[in-house]
Amino acid sequence: LVAARADGDGAASISTLSIRIGCVVCFALLRKAKTLHCGHSVCAACATKLAATNLCPLPGPACRSLDKLVMFDSGKRLEYPRDVPPASNLLLEKFVDKLFPREADAEKDQANTLLKAGKVMEAVAAYDRAIALSPDSHTLHGNRAQALLQLQDWPRALEAADASIALVPRWPKAHFRRGAALEGLGGPRAQECLAAFAVCLALIESHRARTVGFGA
Repeated sequence: LVAARADGDGAASISTLSIRIGCVVCFALLRKAKTLHCGHSVCAACATKLAATNLCPLPGPACRSLDKLVMFDSGKRLEYPRDVPPASNLLLEKFVDKLFPREADAEKDQANTLLKAGKVMEAVAAYDRAIALSPDSHTLHGNRAQALLQLQDWPRALEAADASIALVPRWPKAHFRRGAALEGLGGPRAQECLAAFAVCLALIESHRARTVGFGA
């Protein structure tokens, strides 16, 4: 579930970790994580959507096709029926809380409220505080990009969108916001917006294909 990349001095990259601990359906941070039989984990909201089948939306026989998940432990064959609901993953939840403090969620909620109220400058400041607490949250950088787009601060909006993409490259919203920032910049970079929008659409279609029939 979690993969780390070592840099030059052997330290693990938290940015790499953040890609691996998002929900496999919606890419949200795994608060109240539920682990499916195949080993993939989803957030509580997506676990509710998948409750009718308990099947993982990812392709592959262990995720979709089998009535039972077969595993081997010390040579013993173990079968897990699909009708058993996904289990809460407390270890993963604690790990996520350690890397992404819940205090950042409070700042994010405040920022989202301010943005909806049209208080965009205050919202950007709140996103900045949240990012200081949780710098590897792709949604914080992506939401900050959205606020900066509303201010027509194209260079900083592009920077924020790129930061989000660097953390979770498959999140469509970040690519859309990148395209909007490039379009706003105009000039020689305006043509790049078409590529960003194309990537956004491709990711949306890929996500739909992967999750069709799973209520996502």
